[in-house]
Amino acid sequence: MKINIKDEGTTVDMSFYIKKLLEGTTVKGQAAPGNHSSFIVDKESQLLDESERKYFHSTTAKLLYLAKHTRPDILTLVIFLCTRVQYASKQDKEKLERVLGYLKWTEEQVLVLKPCVSGEIVAYVDAAYAIHNDSKSHTGVIIYVGDT
Repeated sequence: MKINIKDEGTTVDMSFYIKKLLEGTTVKGQAAPGNHSSFIVDKESQLLDESERKYFHSTTAKLLYLAKHTRPDILTLVIFLCTRVQYASKQDKEKLERVLGYLKWTEEQVLVLKPCVSGEIVAYVDAAYAIHNDSKSHTGVIIYVGDT
């Protein structure tokens, strides 16, 4: 990570990691990491062969590392992809390629942390009950401390 600390805020940059992650790929740039069907699982989609599945698993793990450190904008979709690593399908690979395309489109984007002025804490929490095919639920939370 490249960290730059200034009075107006701190930037955390992992664009070099994204460039390395995208090396050798032929993905097209995407304006968003997901779409309306990103969390739908097609049980009819053909499973990946073992070498493709290992690539899918490895790349998803790298994306999780990136998302947890500097790119929370892809975190929700990457967490979903993590649930698919053992039985990844062609459909899941397309979703992975879409995230990679989004990173290609936004590879210079950095995380900016600004100093807290107000001290206000704001939290957004959401849950969706039994939305997955196996009746599991999905939750999410975002917490801001200070100015948003």
